[in-house]
Amino acid sequence: MSNTEMNRQIVQEGLDRKQTSRRQRMSDAAHDAAERKLRVTINQHAQERQTEKEAAEADERRQEERRIQSEANRAQAEADRAQEDKDVEKTLRLTARLFGSLLYAVLVTFGYHQETISAGVALTAIGLAAIYCVVVFVNHTVRINREGGQHERVHGSV
Repeated sequence: MSNTEMNRQIVQEGLDRKQTSRRQRMSDAAHDAAERKLRVTINQHAQERQTEKEAAEADERRQEERRIQSEANRAQAEADRAQEDKDVEKTLRLTARLFGSLLYAVLVTFGYHQETISAGVALTAIGLAAIYCVVVFVNHTVRINREGGQHERVHGSV
């Protein structure tokens, strides 16, 4: 082989090595770019999943809070209905006591006018009926004031 051919061969081998090295660097750079792009895509998907997960958890918390509030409202409504039933019962008892004593007084007065009951007995019975009405009314008023104070302490205002 001649010197010139050897030099050409040496130069060609150098050029081939440089070209191979350049191709390798370009391939490595392409792989690095693809890896960075893949990492960005993975991070975006992870962030989207995290955001979706947080939104779902927030929605579940809101639904749980609504359920708890609904149960509390239902319990309060039941308590209010029970209290209202007690109040109605008390009012009916008061009405029955007052009406009963007044009806008694009316019947005694009617007996007096029919002259079947003497004046002394009629006045005594009517007086007792009136006193009973006053006592029932005063007891009821005292009970309302006392319960109103308890209600105020329990609920904070009335």
